[in-house]
Amino acid sequence: MMLPEGWAETTIGEVTSVRSDKANPTTLGATPFVGLEHIEPQTSRLITVGSAADVRSAVAQFRAGDVLYGRLRPYLNKVIEASFDGCASAEILPFAPYPGVLSSMLKRVMMSARFLEYTASLDKGDRPRVNAEEVGSFEFQLPPAAEQRRIVAKLDALTARLARARAELERVSVLAANLRLAALREAYDRAAAHRVLALGDLIETLDQGWSPKCENYPSSTGDEWAVLKTTAVQAIAYRSGENKVLPPGLAPRPSIEVKAGDVLVTRAGPRVRCGVTCLVETTRPRLMLADKMYRLRCKEHVNPAFLTFMLNSPQALERIEVMKTGISDSGLNLTQAKFLALELPAPSTEVQNGLVAVLRTAFARANRMKAEATRARALIDRLEASILGRAFRGELVPQDPNDEPASVLLDRIRAERAAAPRQKRGRRAKAG
Repeated sequence: MMLPEGWAETTIGEVTSVRSDKANPTTLGATPFVGLEHIEPQTSRLITVGSAADVRSAVAQFRAGDVLYGRLRPYLNKVIEASFDGCASAEILPFAPYPGVLSSMLKRVMMSARFLEYTASLDKGDRPRVNAEEVGSFEFQLPPAAEQRRIVAKLDALTARLARARAELERVSVLAANLRLAALREAYDRAAAHRVLALGDLIETLDQGWSPKCENYPSSTGDEWAVLKTTAVQAIAYRSGENKVLPPGLAPRPSIEVKAGDVLVTRAGPRVRCGVTCLVETTRPRLMLADKMYRLRCKEHVNPAFLTFMLNSPQALERIEVMKTGISDSGLNLTQAKFLALELPAPSTEVQNGLVAVLRTAFARANRMKAEATRARALIDRLEASILGRAFRGELVPQDPNDEPASVLLDRIRAERAAAPRQKRGRRAKAG
């Protein structure tokens, strides 16, 4: 690609220095600490900041204006421009740009699609990690310092507008969720006005499954038996692909094969995963119920979809929450006796069917809202990538022939690097 006027080819390593000195965090008091967990993936947003007082291993120190790059799993794109002095995890590389190279420009170079492709090409296995030399080898085109300022100002204005659009789209997702909850709450109240019965009076059977040691991969065909994972049960949604293949040496149990019309409920697990209910509307054959699930088969006068909706209503979920037992939130249980005693609306079949139709309409509307918001977010992402592409091609702002060329800036940086004393390699600081 032809260089825009005044631009120059360089590498990240040529225009930055890496702060490689490690420090013992116990000597830093309450100095702000940035770990990988504090940086939101893909967005360059600092979620929160820790304290050096809570850290035990050696840290890298950085200064305001440095670009902090998360080197572990680089595909997460964790890059921020530091606005304060502090210290960082050893998995974060602090790059200090030389004068004339804007931190905001360097940050965007390191967040670009081309840089992500470069780090992905290094192929580092399951836990990819890049080093400073590899990051420093990345080649890019550097604009003059004055044009960098114009580019960054333009990008800041455009990305602020895009951020506002994203925030509005997040509100749509919340509105869709609230619409579902409001519809469920209203349907429950309307149904309860007719009659209320215990769950045990609404079902023919409640079965529990089986959890043998299975293969660690899902079944790809309906010709082989598999056991569902608890993640197959989501709120109202059934995911048949969440399963594990039954080993050849174990005989299947056809009596616990899941069928269309079954209502599945998770009976054990973390708090948020215990008491989750879905309806099996369609399913492939030879999938068996897991031990941590209940299978409900409804009586003839009970619509399985109606029962599923009622078990997902805010009113029922509040009472199910109270029924859960266990010593910690990481492992709770929903016992059969308590669950079967749960009181639920039990109107006539005609009323059930009518409410199911109303709820399906409300859910379809909410799903359309969420899908449209998702599509809009994807368009915004593509627009942002296009804007960055234009910036790196010199098309976002006009070139000014009066700007000092980037080649002169690079000559000055090279001279500064050559004149700088070589850093002595010291021992790595130990944390006490």
